[in-house]
Amino acid sequence: SSPRWSRRTSTRWPDCCNSTKPSVRCCCTARDNEHAQVHRLHVFLRLARCGLSDKGASVTFMLAMPGAGRIVTSTYLDRQWINGIAGSFSFTGLSFGAAKSDRCLVACTGWVDQTVGNALSSLTIGGVSASILGQAGTNLQSSIAIAAVPTGTSGNVDLVFTGTAQRACVYLYLVDGLLSAVADSFSTSTAASPTATLNIPEYSTAIGVVMAQGSPVILNGWTGLTQRDWTNGATSYDHTTASANFTAANPSLSVTASFSSLGTAGAAGCFAVFAP
Repeated sequence: SSPRWSRRTSTRWPDCCNSTKPSVRCCCTARDNEHAQVHRLHVFLRLARCGLSDKGASVTFMLAMPGAGRIVTSTYLDRQWINGIAGSFSFTGLSFGAAKSDRCLVACTGWVDQTVGNALSSLTIGGVSASILGQAGTNLQSSIAIAAVPTGTSGNVDLVFTGTAQRACVYLYLVDGLLSAVADSFSTSTAASPTATLNIPEYSTAIGVVMAQGSPVILNGWTGLTQRDWTNGATSYDHTTASANFTAANPSLSVTASFSSLGTAGAAGCFAVFAP
């Protein structure tokens, strides 16, 4: 589609060929270098159509690229689990890391359903309502949520369900460099060894979480991401998380959490990418 641009003047584009305005400043947006070059070409063609090139006008390009120069990284902070049955869970005193004006916190959660059709209804981080990116599974589930939480070095993560759940767990990450608390992409998998193919932009981060059931569950390891934690590895319901920061783009990164000795409930995995 055509780029969205605006003249830094009070007149419309056709007036740019007025000989009394020998200089034009153009401003358009582009999400990366490739799009910036396309926008630059559009501006040149528009100026040529107005005949500015024949009048020797000077043109200043102001290509504002949202996210340009930003690097998104994630840091694993803390985790808790509660082995009880309830309709809501409060994980208290979790580390939030250093307070920052642009800090985002990502909560990766897992639980076992006690009510048929149970789902995660809401999640708050430090009292801030988080955006639930999605959830995977039916009998046992996992989810990823994100919120902008600029203040406080510690606090609570609160989960509220539509029904009841047990053995709930939360892993908490700090994500730096985001323009807003949104994910670039989100994937789920309920395979015996949950897997996803992720589109990784440059200078981005990816986070995964898996809930699994077995007697006991055996986690063979993660590929594509680095394992950060593995909760209750000798019991029948277990959680694990992994993440990685990237400088180079990879449009087809394969990520897998490999398990053996799974039970009938299997596994449920969620994967999210956060980019500039």
